[in-house]
Amino acid sequence: MSSFASLSPVEQQTAVTRLLARGAEARKNPATFFGFVMREERTQTPIRVVPHQRLLLEFVWAHPRCVVRMPAGSSKTYCMAALTMFLLGRDRTVRGAILSATQAQASKPLGMVRDYIEQRPEIKIAFPALRRSHRVGDSWTQISLTVDRPAGIRDASLMAVGLDSAVIPGSRLDWIIVDDVLNQENTSTRAARDKVAEFFDSTVLSRVRGSDSRLVVTNTPWDKDDLTYRLEAGGWPTLTMDLEGGIHLSNCDGWDSDEIVPWPEKAGEWYRLASHEPDPKRETPLWPARFPQSEIDALRASHLPHRFQQLFMSQCRDEMSARCKIDWIEHCKAAGRGTTLVSEYKGGNPTVTGVDLAVGKTTAHDSTAFFTFEILPSGKRRILDIDVGQWDAPTIVAKVIAKHRTFNSIIRVESNAAQAYILQFVRAANANVPVKAHTTTAQNKAHLDFGIEGLFVELQNGNWIIPCDATGRCAKPVQEWVKSCLDYEPGKHVDDVLIASWLAREQARALGYGSAMRGGAQSNSTRGLGQSIMSR
Repeated sequence: MSSFASLSPVEQQTAVTRLLARGAEARKNPATFFGFVMREERTQTPIRVVPHQRLLLEFVWAHPRCVVRMPAGSSKTYCMAALTMFLLGRDRTVRGAILSATQAQASKPLGMVRDYIEQRPEIKIAFPALRRSHRVGDSWTQISLTVDRPAGIRDASLMAVGLDSAVIPGSRLDWIIVDDVLNQENTSTRAARDKVAEFFDSTVLSRVRGSDSRLVVTNTPWDKDDLTYRLEAGGWPTLTMDLEGGIHLSNCDGWDSDEIVPWPEKAGEWYRLASHEPDPKRETPLWPARFPQSEIDALRASHLPHRFQQLFMSQCRDEMSARCKIDWIEHCKAAGRGTTLVSEYKGGNPTVTGVDLAVGKTTAHDSTAFFTFEILPSGKRRILDIDVGQWDAPTIVAKVIAKHRTFNSIIRVESNAAQAYILQFVRAANANVPVKAHTTTAQNKAHLDFGIEGLFVELQNGNWIIPCDATGRCAKPVQEWVKSCLDYEPGKHVDDVLIASWLAREQARALGYGSAMRGGAQSNSTRGLGQSIMSR
């Protein structure tokens, strides 16, 4: 106020004119309204609309009935509160609801709307008539708000409703924001998911008006059969974002936005934010100011892989049909509690290294992966080293030689077509390195016993020792391998590090070291084979 008072009358008039012009712009669409009205919760400083927020608000405004899946902490609830105020400001005769898993949860964004209408001068500039009703009996509570509007309209302007209330009170509504209605409890079983879907079909859909109504469902996904996926399968326009910058659209009938550009390396309707271009390595996260890569790495390290994927990458796994189960991974991690990857190995047990080469692959983002494990007398595999990166051919050759020297391991290298010369260079550089060629085909990768799924059988039987700390957290390379195991689907791209581990396993098998049975007995007579099989 003091700074405004210090201006000259002409400057004051100019400032007021500009402010009123911004208020008029804020009435045009939810994104400009957000940027004009919304404030940071703690400091109350103005919030600049960031690109993913603009995209979200543009998408829901263009699609009256839609689904949005976003990472935890990416401000979707804040954006939905702004959308709620925008809808009330544009037409004070409408009636809407915020639906969440519980009424108490839904009352939080409703409380934000109440506070803004009461206290924020910007909202009065954008929508001067948007204020609390002063009619006797009109509600203004934690769960129900009535704004100033013509007489004779039944029901409150805005209600907070939860699944726990079982019904949506009142007559038909003009819009419903379904925000965080899904959680672990109501998505963990098919019966629970059916119950949510039934409530949505019988109660939510029946409470909105005709073709001019709005129904927006926003949630972090919990299960591939949850409400968001069922609605998407039913044709609802769906926007999905992940913390690393991936954006996916489906059922949008050619809708496009200036906020996004295609993601060339990914098939299907995948995009990235246009404001992050040029970004040739696709390294810029969705929200760099709030979630830089260092923060994403910290979140990845502090969550189990499947939970990180669900909460922050908007990806769910179907545990029933998954080839590799979470319980198997956890069992093998329990055996490795308190152990770490090592920089060298001086023990006397056999060791093997698998190498999956990026040379000759289709995109610039493929990596070369080295995976080394020790074969214990029981036949169990203890992971010693995982090394993944993008290197040129001379560096790869040097690394192959170094892995043998450091871990005394036999190396198995993928040697398809364009990669074969790497094998030749290694042998020419050091003929003493025991490096074996492996030709990878779709058939041998998919073999139930000797392919990648055979590795999962070993995990199921507890035959791997996965290093992790006392709390079960793995180093980043191990975590990426665990993720690639859990994410594996036949017929789809297999991560480099998983291929490398499979190649190492194939080398162990070629040496005669099959997997151990649960309890420690080996499945074949491999003890004492020693150096007689080292040429295999």
